[in-house]
Amino acid sequence: MVEGKTEGIIYMKTRFEIAVEEEFVCMLAGVELYDYYSSPVTMIKAQLSAREVMEKRFGCGRFVHLYPTLSSYAEASALGVDVVFPEGDSLPWPKQQLVLETIDDVDSLEIRRNSENNLVEKTIQYYHVMKNFAGGKYDIAIEKCVEGPITTAIMLRGQDFFTDIYDDPGKAHKLLSIITETSLDIRKQIEEATGQEMTSTWIYDDYAGMLSPSLYKEFAIPYYKEIYKNYGRYGRVLHSELLSTEHLQISKAELDITYYNPASAQNLDIESVKQIMGPYFDWQITPEQMAMPKNELIDFVNNILDKQPPIISIYPYSNTPLENLSAVIELLKQVNE
Repeated sequence: MVEGKTEGIIYMKTRFEIAVEEEFVCMLAGVELYDYYSSPVTMIKAQLSAREVMEKRFGCGRFVHLYPTLSSYAEASALGVDVVFPEGDSLPWPKQQLVLETIDDVDSLEIRRNSENNLVEKTIQYYHVMKNFAGGKYDIAIEKCVEGPITTAIMLRGQDFFTDIYDDPGKAHKLLSIITETSLDIRKQIEEATGQEMTSTWIYDDYAGMLSPSLYKEFAIPYYKEIYKNYGRYGRVLHSELLSTEHLQISKAELDITYYNPASAQNLDIESVKQIMGPYFDWQITPEQMAMPKNELIDFVNNILDKQPPIISIYPYSNTPLENLSAVIELLKQVNE
């Protein structure tokens, strides 16, 4: 393996990527989040503008993907969660009411169709407008219309879902089955919209790590298996921030996940993930870390490099000083020279 060198320190090569989310896109493009979410044309223009800035300033325009994004609540919105898009630069949030007041309400739960509040349907509408705007010059994708079964259950039922598992496990399983059916339906809609077969898929399920390992195996793994069986033939990616080593071991053993995205993992370290996943994971520099004083940030990144993760994922936010982003990118480029 080729080595990189910076400031007298020898490192094995560590690739990097940048997670360019809508908050950072809007900051770079000078667009308010409300306007960004309100129009697919504004959305793609902002993404193209951010791509240009990222390329000119950092040589990293490739990390700005072009796709419709209408919050992380899209899957839950297909089952009744209404999402508010506030004016200005505030992030979307679900209205403060439960779709399911009691777990018994699951008996009447179903996918809502042809609704302005179904953000999956709206995402697909945005996709077609953005694709038409691109005119074949740019590739447009559909990403992040799905979450994970446990996380969506929390969106619908609130924290009471964790007691539902003990009080009425049968109804809890029924809710997770409906969510999984919805998740599969969403992927089918994406395939129909894009005309492309989905053979690799993500599951984003941060709340799943709040289950004990035994409950994780009972209430999360069977539904992950169903999703991956249908859409993960060549790639089964898991994003879940609260997993412990035991959770991750279960996921690898039961699902043969091909890649793990720990994001801002609280209960794992680089070495423990490496022992389970080998080179098939990344390690994130979080928005909070990106906002550190620059000298502290560089020391922090060098400390991460000492542990040799296969990929470092940089996550800038709207409050990230651009000089910090530039310094981290330059450091990681030096490592890879």
